[in-house]
Amino acid sequence: MPKQRNLSIKKSEYFILREAKLPFVDLSRKIPQVYQRYGLDPEFCKTPFTDKEKMYIISWIENYLISNEKISWNSLQSDMNVVFDKLRSKNDIKNFWNSRKRRLISQAENVLDPPPIKNIFIMETFD
Repeated sequence: MPKQRNLSIKKSEYFILREAKLPFVDLSRKIPQVYQRYGLDPEFCKTPFTDKEKMYIISWIENYLISNEKISWNSLQSDMNVVFDKLRSKNDIKNFWNSRKRRLISQAENVLDPPPIKNIFIMETFD
């Protein structure tokens, strides 16, 4: 009768082997997410937003925020894909919205608190 080999491993050895493989498993799971998040997927449209797309994003988000606290970028992305037949990355959509929001805030601050005027010379004429 052949001698049976003991193939069992200790728990500590199992966890060491498992931990050694995890980084590669995690990386393989994250690659598709990275491609989609940062617009590396070849299906994404790389052209700048058209005026219609910009107006759609603005109106969609303003209407969405009436009844919700957070913006659903996934919903906006899928709606834009249906309406414009262009797949845009969520990151591009977010960048457009956040840069617009920052610009509006900056403009509002400048109107409320204009920068001081420097080097104004008042010339008076005396008769």
